[in-house]
Amino acid sequence: MKILAILLNNILTIASSLVGVAAWIFLPEKLTKHARTSIVLLCFGIAIVAYYYNNRPSYESVTEDAKIEFDGNDNIKAIKEATKALHLNSNGIEAYLIRARAHTRNGDFENALSDYQSIKRIDANYIVAYKESGDIYYFNLSDYDKAYEEYKSAYKLYPNDNYYVSKLREIEDSRRKEQLYTEILVGEWDGVYGENSNKHRLNLIIEGYDNNTITAVFKFSEHEDNPGQESGSYKMRGELTENLD
Repeated sequence: MKILAILLNNILTIASSLVGVAAWIFLPEKLTKHARTSIVLLCFGIAIVAYYYNNRPSYESVTEDAKIEFDGNDNIKAIKEATKALHLNSNGIEAYLIRARAHTRNGDFENALSDYQSIKRIDANYIVAYKESGDIYYFNLSDYDKAYEEYKSAYKLYPNDNYYVSKLREIEDSRRKEQLYTEILVGEWDGVYGENSNKHRLNLIIEGYDNNTITAVFKFSEHEDNPGQESGSYKMRGELTENLD
């Protein structure tokens, strides 16, 4: 049975080869040797192409190779095998998923997100693509707005999953906190420090608050009671470590 299956699978290869041999033997001798050779080469060419086509690796087998490499933590080989699989099937979601995860482990978030986007193009309801894209934006890129959109899309597909609910709440809480702290912290203050010959004017501008990071500019300049003093400024950045409650 195995031999029969091989014969059936390669029937075009076998037939083309036989035709080529028969053409060389039985074609009328009045044909030029060049013509007979051309016909035979054409038949064998068809046989070679048919053999290659029938015996090329399948998308499934190459994807399985990619999975084995990924499970063995060889991300480079996993990406290579997954790319081969996608040449065989450009809509292969599993190969895209393996390659996206390998890119993520390599820190190549741009290509990982591109592969997740390809998955969503193929199947707009493939929830894993939204979840793992959201995780990249949230944990690796700190882009909480884009993370929110990905988690929100996943939540619409599967509203009973507590993971998406918790991540959406975390981002919403962070947004509220950022708005509150921005209202409290951002602003400008003027003052004076020093006495007599060391008196200076001060100006503090807190420019912004983002993800617990505060940016500010501290300026000092001469005081009218003490002319001729140096002026200058410092750009400052710090983290909020305590609540304002």
